[in-house]
Amino acid sequence: DELESQAQQLYEQADWKNYVITVHGIKGAMRSIGAIELAEIARTLEFAGKEGRIDFIRDNHGNLMDEYRKLFGALRQNKWIAAAKKEERK
Repeated sequence: DELESQAQQLYEQADWKNYVITVHGIKGAMRSIGAIELAEIARTLEFAGKEGRIDFIRDNHGNLMDEYRKLFGALRQNKWIAAAKKEERK
């Protein structure tokens, strides 16, 4: 949730330098859990930012956020993950 919130905030602020850093983090996190398609979306946004292609980011940021929310919505439904999260709150 933190990465999603941070990416959205940086996008809204047009802070492209820090947006690139954040989507780089999303890319790595998604790769580490096997969400390769989502990692690829983040990769394209990362490189667009590095290359100054802001229109590409504006056209595709929503897709990253939608797919990110779908994935984490599904993960929250998993009883094992939900139980672990509940334990963390104690």
